[in-house]
Amino acid sequence: MNTRRMTALLLTIIMLTMVLGTGLSETEKITQYQSGDYFYTKDEEDNVTIFSWHGKDKALIIPDQLDGYPVTAIGEQAFSSELVTEVVVPEGVTRIHQHAFSSNYLLTKVTLPGSLTTIDRSAFSFCKKLTDINLPEGLIALGEMAFSGCDVLEDIRLPDSLREIAGNPFINVSNIKISLSEEHPVFSLVDGVLFDHVNKTLVVYPKASPASAYTVPEGTRAIGNSAFRGSTNLERLILPDSLEHLGDQSISFCSNLRSITLPDNLMSMGANPFWGAKELYVSVRPDHPVFEVIDEVLFNHQTKTLIYYPSILKAREYTVPEGTQVIGAYAFYKAARLRHIALPDGLTTIERGAFSDCTGLGDLTIPDSVTSMMDSIFSNRSSRLRLLVTPGSLAEEYAKKNRIDYAENDAT
Repeated sequence: MNTRRMTALLLTIIMLTMVLGTGLSETEKITQYQSGDYFYTKDEEDNVTIFSWHGKDKALIIPDQLDGYPVTAIGEQAFSSELVTEVVVPEGVTRIHQHAFSSNYLLTKVTLPGSLTTIDRSAFSFCKKLTDINLPEGLIALGEMAFSGCDVLEDIRLPDSLREIAGNPFINVSNIKISLSEEHPVFSLVDGVLFDHVNKTLVVYPKASPASAYTVPEGTRAIGNSAFRGSTNLERLILPDSLEHLGDQSISFCSNLRSITLPDNLMSMGANPFWGAKELYVSVRPDHPVFEVIDEVLFNHQTKTLIYYPSILKAREYTVPEGTQVIGAYAFYKAARLRHIALPDGLTTIERGAFSDCTGLGDLTIPDSVTSMMDSIFSNRSSRLRLLVTPGSLAEEYAKKNRIDYAENDAT
């Protein structure tokens, strides 16, 4: 074997806590190697995952071997934010991990191998000049947001081998035209809308559609994550009686959508499906088994969750009803008119982004009952925001960690 040009970089990860609940505690050594401009790891079968590249090539041809070992995966963020214009991924690579090529603003062309089976979430997101990419026969799974923000990507063909699309891969790709064979075993196009006909799921509604109204076909059981996201021409959307699930942010940022009625068979929702739909009112029948609307605000009465507060409401104050246990993700997004929100005792969870862009919000009392506060709850907050907390509480710890103004709650 030829002399190898490699530098072994020892990265020792001390695992002092239990591993995945197994009760094991151990010290592991993960060895990272360098071969030329490439940095990589090997698994127990000597298969290579490239995790970083320090080259300057504009037209990049990734090698199929490094130091004699086969390259089988492109790691997370391995080639992100580079200045390459073209990339050839070699035969033998089976997986491209999340954000592997994201934010390559000059990238125009990507050639993918027939060995590829998986493209993960956001793998090519924000490659703003990308116009030419092939999805090879053999590809099985395509991740959500895989090509989000690829502004000028217009044509893409889904191979017959494709079995899974985790969520809309083409968020904010305004002029994307999807094609596939009429005999595709899983996916189909109906008036330009992409469906998974096996799982009866609407996957992608074309953002550029000029239609002001759309009726989801009867028989559809789910609307996938971000399926309608950014469909700004839509003013009216009719959901079928067959619908059972709305995915994460499935109807988000439909800024001209005025009203929507939830069907009686709808049983579940992901993270706020209506996030950023600034003109939207949601309605349900009074005897709906899961959801209810109280003073224009949407709740899941089974999980005691406030899901969606319409930002179009003009009230300056709002009292969350007693019995509410969860403020859902982005529930109050852009409720900029609100100056005061009263949270009930018994509230346990405030999810990600719940009060983001509430730019008028002042003092907010966090009840002692809150035991979970997720990331970015108060992103883009008002300079007036002050959390009123109990000393030693989770809320006080959260305020300190996130550099949010706080004071002791006088009521404690």
